[in-house]
Amino acid sequence: VGRSARQAYVYFLNPAAPGVKSKVDARLKTLSSSAQLGGGYYIAVRDMEIRGVGEILGEAQSGAVFDVGIEVFKRLLDKAARAARDGYAPSDCETDFGGLARLPDNYCANAVERMRMYRRLAAAGNDEQLGVLSEEMLDRFGAHPLPVRMLLESHRLRLRASVLGITKIQRTPQGLHFAFSADPPCADALVQLAHQRNDIALLPDHTLRIKCNDDIAEQQQLAFEFCARLKDPVRSAQPLSAR
Repeated sequence: VGRSARQAYVYFLNPAAPGVKSKVDARLKTLSSSAQLGGGYYIAVRDMEIRGVGEILGEAQSGAVFDVGIEVFKRLLDKAARAARDGYAPSDCETDFGGLARLPDNYCANAVERMRMYRRLAAAGNDEQLGVLSEEMLDRFGAHPLPVRMLLESHRLRLRASVLGITKIQRTPQGLHFAFSADPPCADALVQLAHQRNDIALLPDHTLRIKCNDDIAEQQQLAFEFCARLKDPVRSAQPLSAR
């Protein structure tokens, strides 16, 4: 038994018998790998993944969240709630700038902390939450180098693109590629843009390409401007900046 500065210990005896269930093994492995500070939270989350989260509108104490994972379950639940409330749920948008938008090893040296920060950035649902994470990184790791600034801008772009039905923005040697959901809310503005401008090309795989130079900061600025044009069709006929 632990007292003051004395470390407490607990021992579990798990004989290798056929009758021991796989969930028991999973729980024991979780306990044995969570002795560090903050391990209690990890144990709680892992327990929800093992037994499943209970129903929100029912009586069941456990569910099938293990099949998809707790983070995916939370995103699906949030998406369903938005669809029920607003009649349309923003699509998940992936931004790919060729690995240039990232947390460098020499900025955040701990691999576990980098993974946690990536997950928290991906879970941010508005600019205010991204701003809080930006301030936290500034306080913990120092001034943002270029890759970190690009990463933050990528997530701000993700927020603007998702509400337009854009599912992917990818940086390629030929320019910026945009993929869309099956029925995006910006469909009319998209058709108008594609027919009025010669710097935009609709491709056979139902994606869209914008010609631009190879500078990542300029490409991100172009993507922001493109999303603004889709949101405001009145500006659609104006040429995009070739920055």
